Amino acid sequence: MTPKEKAKDLVDKFIQYVDSTDQVGLANETEMKINAGNCALQCCDEILDFYNRYEGGIDSDEYEQQAEYWNNVKEEIEKL
Repeated sequence: MTPKEKAKDLVDKFIQYVDSTDQVGLANETEMKINAGNCALQCCDEILDFYNRYEGGIDSDEYEQQAEYWNNVKEEIEKL
């Protein structure tokens, strides 16, 4: 899955868990997408933290590839 596809996938998964209703009780889709994007960014940060903690136990090429991938996913989430 490309970083762009993964970014969209994560935001779509989190959108069902965010509540962004306005004063009338209607869903604010823009705010929901922003909140879901923030959740997806937090998820990426957790994955990157995991790789940073275990960098010594992971093949350096794999570590660099994974770190680059998840940083690219974060960039794509920010573009959504």
